[in-house]
Amino acid sequence: EIFIEDDNNLFESAWKGYQWNSKVAGSHPEIKSRFTIGKLKENGKIYMEVLWFENGARRHYRLLS
Repeated sequence: EIFIEDDNNLFESAWKGYQWNSKVAGSHPEIKSRFTIGKLKENGKIYMEVLWFENGARRHYRLLS
C-alpha cells in the first residue's frame, strides 16, 4: 500500500493506492516492471502507472482519469 499524505507532488493532491513490483528473469535481457494504481484525495481521480526497464532503458505509461 502507498499513502502519500503531502500534496507537494505532480498531482498537487494527497493520494493512496497500491504498488506491485516484479522481476522477470528468463531469456536475456532481464525485464523489471512496476504497476501503481491510486485515488487522489483532492478530486477522486484515478491514477495508474506502468513502469518497466528493458535493456537498461526506462519506459513508462501514465493515465489520470
